[in-house]
Amino acid sequence: MFLHGHKEFRLHPGESLTFADKTLTLEEVYHQGPLSGLALDEQGRHIQGRITRRTVEQFDPRLHGGRFVITHEQGAPEIAKANFLNPYSKGTFFVVITDVFAHEVDGQWQPGVFFSVFYNPLIKVFFLFYGLLFASLLIHVAYRLYLLTQHPSNKGVLCST
Repeated sequence: MFLHGHKEFRLHPGESLTFADKTLTLEEVYHQGPLSGLALDEQGRHIQGRITRRTVEQFDPRLHGGRFVITHEQGAPEIAKANFLNPYSKGTFFVVITDVFAHEVDGQWQPGVFFSVFYNPLIKVFFLFYGLLFASLLIHVAYRLYLLTQHPSNKGVLCST
């Protein structure tokens, strides 16, 4: 994946996946309350409804997330914690938890996470050009205001092309 990548995944603790030359292994899912409250229906949706429709007592997004081990070709593995309000980011690589779920297997509730992974090496270049564009706009407005103060008789200087 050279320029941009975005993918959504679903993992349980101990499972791994590879994305953009990195292997992500979900070590732990942390959550608030009983796992049965995070149950999914047959369509893969939460029984309690969407996250945005739940109260903070039902689902506090700050207390739900996961811990990953990220390994890559160079360097030692690193531990990455991500949750709803605090995604993991390193350079141009991002891991964002989008949901925490649980399902029952042999009478035991098993937690898991839905998450998105983003890789975009051009993001720094984009923000550099975005900043330069905004700076040129400010310089242009300042120049027009300067012209107006130098020639008060020329009221149309702000609107002329």
